[in-house]
This record gives sequence, structure tokens and C-alpha cells, in this order.
Amino acid sequence: YLVSNFGRVKSPSGKTLSGADEGRGYIRVCINYKIRRLHRLVAEAFIENLENKKEVNHIDGNKKNNSVSNLEWATRKENMAHAFKSGLCVNKSGQEANKAILTNEQVEYVRRNYIPRHYEFGQSAMARKLGVHNSTLSLICRGKTY
Repeated sequence: YLVSNFGRVKSPSGKTLSGADEGRGYIRVCINYKIRRLHRLVAEAFIENLENKKEVNHIDGNKKNNSVSNLEWATRKENMAHAFKSGLCVNKSGQEANKAILTNEQVEYVRRNYIPRHYEFGQSAMARKLGVHNSTLSLICRGKTY
């Protein structure tokens, strides 16, 4: 198989393989019954990886642009920092966060009504009322989450 610096792959018979979106935006091709991501094939073929970094970053953020000039080797930390810096990833907060247990209204209720060690509006009582762990209420009351 031949890989070009523009992200095209040709089979031994000379046929250009058509890639397919794998569902998360990356283009994949099937080579010898094995699915391979196109950006990784291009990086392995054309970009030296002297520091043995494990991931390939799309510099412009476009996962379909697999030209060698748009790719670079990166660590997971570097790749994630690039994604946040370029706006590809955003931190979600409140009920929009992936693991949110409470709604924004419930959190506001806790913040407005919390009274330390109170039988009805203390941390334990409110946690029971909302069906969450005491530590969740503690984090909300201290402004560490939501």
C-alpha cells in the first residue's frame, strides 16, 4: 500500500482507497482487513517521531484534513491542551457536565438554603433530600463543583 503526503492511500493494484468517517470525524481505511486511521498512516509514513509520542494531532483541528503539513506527533496532554485552546473541547459545568447529578435549580436551592449543622437544611439532611452523597453537598457548599 502507498500513502501520500496528502492523505490518499493506494492498494497494490493501484486503486485509490475511499476512506470512511468512523463516526467521530476521523477518516479510516481498511488495509489487509485491518481498520486504520488515515491521519496515523500519514504521520507514520512522513513525520519523524523522535520523542516516541503516542498521538497524532490535527494542527488546524479539522479531522478530515490529513495532509502531512496539518499533522504533528503529540502526547495526550499536548493533544488535549490543543483541543481546549482551539475551542474543539470545552469544559462543561453545572447540569451540562457529563456526570452531573443535580440540576442547576437544585444546586441554587442548596446554596440559598444551606445552614451548617441544621436539622433540615444542614449538609446531611439536604443530601438525603436530594438523594446524593454528603460529599457532593460539601463540594457544592464550598464552591468546588457546579
